[in-house]
Amino acid sequence: MLRNKPLHGVVPAAIRTQPDEVVAWWMQFDGGSLDHLAIDAKGKLHVDVSKLARELLGAADRFERYLAADATLLACGPDNMPRSPTARWQRALWARFRPHEEPGADWIKRGEKLGIPS
Repeated sequence: MLRNKPLHGVVPAAIRTQPDEVVAWWMQFDGGSLDHLAIDAKGKLHVDVSKLARELLGAADRFERYLAADATLLACGPDNMPRSPTARWQRALWARFRPHEEPGADWIKRGEKLGIPS
């Protein structure tokens, strides 16, 4: 959820959950009166920024250790061959920066020439 834009900007975007319902965010630095990730009576999601920062750092640390171990192989290439975590990460990062006007297959071929796993 965090990766897909709600917290990418300085002011988090609201999220529509039903045709007439919207989840708003209430960012607080002091812990506030509600627990982290609690929803109040008005439907606002309370986010304790200090806890959020610790959670994000912890997740980044675990992801770094996962990449460093580079042990889990999953079939994910076009040839259905196993790819390591770092190979999948490189491929995903390359794909993330594909120009909108560039066809996906062409971008992947360009990456392959640069050593990016397909």
